[in-house]
Amino acid sequence: MLPVIVAVAGLATYFAVAKVLFSASVGSIASWLCRASVPLLLAAIATRASTAPLEALVFTSSAASVKKPLRFPLSYRGICASLAMEYVLPFGGLTEVYKVFFYTRCGFSLNEAVAAMFVHRLALSLSLLVMAFVVSSSVELEAWLRLAVLATSIALAASNVAGIAIAYFRRSGAALGTWAEKIVSRLVPKSIASYVDSSQVFEFRQIDVRLGWVAAAFAVACVEHLAIALAGYLTALSLGIDLGFVKALLVFDVIQSILWLLPAVTPGSIGVLETVQLATLKAIGMSGAAAAIPLLYRIVILCSMLPQLMPMLVTDVMSFVKSMESRATRGTQVA
Repeated sequence: MLPVIVAVAGLATYFAVAKVLFSASVGSIASWLCRASVPLLLAAIATRASTAPLEALVFTSSAASVKKPLRFPLSYRGICASLAMEYVLPFGGLTEVYKVFFYTRCGFSLNEAVAAMFVHRLALSLSLLVMAFVVSSSVELEAWLRLAVLATSIALAASNVAGIAIAYFRRSGAALGTWAEKIVSRLVPKSIASYVDSSQVFEFRQIDVRLGWVAAAFAVACVEHLAIALAGYLTALSLGIDLGFVKALLVFDVIQSILWLLPAVTPGSIGVLETVQLATLKAIGMSGAAAAIPLLYRIVILCSMLPQLMPMLVTDVMSFVKSMESRATRGTQVA
């Protein structure tokens, strides 16, 4: 129930910001949505739907970099389950915990699973950094927006590089486990935090990372970014607004990816993403019907992704939640 309440509050914030920045009422936004081109919307939905299989390829390449490539159906199932979790359990870092959980179910040791998860995040953050540089060098942005995009992208990439470096070079892996426990305890409820065991020692020295697969994960991640931008571009075009592809890359991909790599605050970043996109559209000089673009894009996301995520939500995600609950129960009994 709480995720629904938070999502509704997020959407209410979006409408309030649309009113302030664009002088757009709920009625005017609804009117613009009703005039959207259906063929272009269908093209946007199909393009956005392709991002889940692309993400699965990044996922399996990350696995192959430390142990073995996962079969595509298995990788696709794992990534859809992790994406579904963002809508039902919007707690920072939980999707990463699930990825580690999934890798271990596929026969990976804990060290291998954590390493594969870090490679996955590294590929996503480095590809995001490339897109951020493309946007900042191709679009005239206000200084604060350019700085925010570049600084956040650099920080995300650096944090993932640092995470790998700490685990790889530090013999005292227990310290890393302690830090992880402290972070998780602040971001995640106790029933979920109990899944992370600080007594585990994360040591990557003995893992042979295959750089060719890391490069493959990075390359596919770049293609995924472009597909997301194209879906957003087609969404805006359906309202008769030609943003230009690079601006679409900023509004629909770079901004969304930054929010996605940061700890979640609402289910699927509903409301938060739309509000930030509104502010970005205003900053690049858009007005009028552009206020409806973020909401229409959310509809595109839901129509393209939910059919892929729902089967995993009722099977894999529920299994993960039950696993966490049982661990929490055992931990309470031991205590």
